[in-house]
Amino acid sequence: MTKVMYISGTYAPSFGGAEISIHTLLKNISRKKEFEVEVLTNVQHPKANLEYEGIPIKGVNHENRGRDIVDRIILFKPDVIITQLIWSDIVLEICNRLSIPSILRIGSVPFNLDISKKSSYAPSEIIVPSDFVRDYVRDTWERESVVIPPQINVNRVLANKDPSENRYITLFNPLVKKGGQIFYNIAKSMPEYNFCVVKGWDMLKDRDGNFDDSKIEQICESLRIPYNGQRPKTVNNFPLNVKVIEPIDDVNQIYAQTRILCVPSICQETFSRTTMEGFANKIPVIGSNVGGLAKNVREGGIIVYDYTNPDEWIKTVKMLDESSKYSEYSEKGFDYFKREQNSDEITMKFERVLKS
Repeated sequence: MTKVMYISGTYAPSFGGAEISIHTLLKNISRKKEFEVEVLTNVQHPKANLEYEGIPIKGVNHENRGRDIVDRIILFKPDVIITQLIWSDIVLEICNRLSIPSILRIGSVPFNLDISKKSSYAPSEIIVPSDFVRDYVRDTWERESVVIPPQINVNRVLANKDPSENRYITLFNPLVKKGGQIFYNIAKSMPEYNFCVVKGWDMLKDRDGNFDDSKIEQICESLRIPYNGQRPKTVNNFPLNVKVIEPIDDVNQIYAQTRILCVPSICQETFSRTTMEGFANKIPVIGSNVGGLAKNVREGGIIVYDYTNPDEWIKTVKMLDESSKYSEYSEKGFDYFKREQNSDEITMKFERVLKS
C-alpha cells in the first residue's frame, strides 16, 4: 500500500480551484485499496480532525506547523508527500531533510519559491495543470513536470438543463485580475441583459466576508513574498442588472442559471477549471487570450484577443443571441470537454507519479 500525505494551509471544501482539484484527485485514489490518504491543513479548517468526502483531515496550528507537521509525518509514515500553496516552503524543506519523496503542484504563476534542483525547497517531482505551466517551470528552473489537468466532477457541476433557456451571463470571482472591472464595464453597457457575479476565494476571508490579513500573510510567507498589507483587489457595487451571489458547494445550481460564462482574466491563468465546467454544461464560454486559459478557450469556446476592450466582449455576447451561433458553441465546448476530460486516465496519470 502507498501511503500518501497531502499538506497545505488550505483544503476543500473551499471555492479555490487548486483546493478542489487536489481533493478530487485524492478522493479518487483513496477509493482504491493500494492507497491510504491523509490530509494535514490549518486547524481552523471546518473539517479539521474529521473527514471530508472520505478523506481524513488532521488540523495543524499555523504557528507550530513545522513541529506539528513532523510529528504527524512520524505517526503516519507517508511514502510520498504532496503540497501546494500555503506551507509548501516548510513542507518541501522537511521532506528533503527527512529524505521523503515530495510532489509539488504548481497551480498559479508566477511561483516565487526557488525549486531548482540544488535548492533546499526542491521537490522530487512537479505536477502542473497545463502545458503553459509546464513551459513556465522548464524556462524558470530548468526542470521537467508532469501535466495533470484538473478533474471535473461531473456529478457536482452538471445542471442537466438547457442553458439557452437560462438568464445570466456569469463571472466567477470578481477580482480585478480575474477581469472584474472588464465585466463591470460590459454589464454597465448592456442594461437590457442579466448578469451574475459569484463571489470567490472564501478560504482567504473571515466570517464577515472580508479578506483576512493573517491568511494573506500566510500565503506571502510560504511563497517568500514580502507582505506589506496588500490585498486582492475586488470589484464591488455592480450595476442593478448584476446579481451578486455567495459561492456554494453545489455549483451546478449556478450553472443551472447561466446562459453564457465569461472568463475575462487579465492575469496568466494556468488552466481555469470553470471554463471546463461551462463546457460540460454546454454553456458557451468567452475567455481572454491569457496563459493556460487561452488553449481551452481556443479549442472549445470563443477567445477574445483584445481582452481589455469591453466592446470586444459586448460584440461577442451579442453574437450568441443568434440561436445557430449559440448551438454551435454549445456543442463545440461539450465536444472538447469529452475529448479532454477522461477521469480514469487523469487518475491513472496521477497514480503513476505517486508510485514513481
